[in-house]
Amino acid sequence: MSINLEATVKNTGEEVNLWQTPTWVTEMCLYSYKKNKKGEYKKRHWKDTRALYLAWVKSHTQGAFYSSEDASDMQEIVKTHQAYIMSLGKLEWSLG
Repeated sequence: MSINLEATVKNTGEEVNLWQTPTWVTEMCLYSYKKNKKGEYKKRHWKDTRALYLAWVKSHTQGAFYSSEDASDMQEIVKTHQAYIMSLGKLEWSLG
């Protein structure tokens, strides 16, 4: 079972439509390698989480595609999703 990344818009509480993320991507996006005094990983700044999530989304344009049309379609899907995420402003990220 995967632990997904979730987000809401800070000012409105609106739920953000994110892509389903593998657990390792969720954890990588949310937590720094730094630990607090209790030994727990520190949460990343919201902009850092956004940047890592969007880098993971962009990775879907890499690899082999059946046709150049499929590759172009995926590039457009990624571009549209990135624009949507960037248009939302400050986000609150969490585990799903």
